[in-house]
Amino acid sequence: MKTMLGEYGKLIILVILLGGMIPLLMGTGKGSLTGMIKNVRPAATLKDKDSYPLAESILSRKPPELSVKAKKLYRGQVYNLLDAEAFLIKVKTDGGEAAKVSVTKVTDPKEKDITKEVDPEKFMPVLPGKYRIVYRVADSFLGSTKTTEKEYSFIAD
Repeated sequence: MKTMLGEYGKLIILVILLGGMIPLLMGTGKGSLTGMIKNVRPAATLKDKDSYPLAESILSRKPPELSVKAKKLYRGQVYNLLDAEAFLIKVKTDGGEAAKVSVTKVTDPKEKDITKEVDPEKFMPVLPGKYRIVYRVADSFLGSTKTTEKEYSFIAD
């Protein structure tokens, strides 16, 4: 008996442990491992508060609205494309805060991208035709940034 327990004791203990773990791991009820995992709800927190209302306020916030009045441009005249009064640039955010407007792309009448060659605050159309300008507005709220981009066409004479 002592010899049998000495040789097969480790194997017997292993079988007993696995026999107890198999129903826990492979079961489908509330007492099984998958049942226990399904019952546990995640609870993310920010300091000492639940972060769900904070995340909900960020997710429910709408992207900013942007409108620019396209107007006729004259060749040789310098324009500030970011001038809110000259181009009637209007930005509306969910919270009513001011948002930064920028020009991300400028295309000349020959469909050439001239963004790197142009300063939006000192833009001077050289060629006659249709210039396409992409405006971008970014709204930052609690570490999250939502953006809106719109393309507007301006005719230069």
